[in-house]
Amino acid sequence: MSTIENESGRGSARAVALASSLGRFLVIAVTTYLGLLAVTFFIGRVIPIDPVLAVLGDRAPANVVERTRREMGLDLPLIEQFYIYVKHALSGDFGISVLTTNPVMTDIRRALPATTELATL
Repeated sequence: MSTIENESGRGSARAVALASSLGRFLVIAVTTYLGLLAVTFFIGRVIPIDPVLAVLGDRAPANVVERTRREMGLDLPLIEQFYIYVKHALSGDFGISVLTTNPVMTDIRRALPATTELATL
């Protein structure tokens, strides 16, 4: 076997090893992200607080509560709610913050530089 063939074989073995490592990393990253999405979704569903009443307050009229529940998609089956949740999360749409009434992504962009600075100290 010549030197050129030997080097070519090592190069392709490295490429295969790199592709395998990259593939493994992507599978782990996607699985982790989907797992985090599932955990955050189901935590939001098992806490004993009605998200509609958290937004509107206890004294909201029943018709407003029902309309808001439909607008938030809480009248849909749980699996459909999860699908919509994942679809929005993958597109970067995390909804509106109950605390600030801003889009959550706006709040993240505002807080991320300071958070990154503190995390890297």
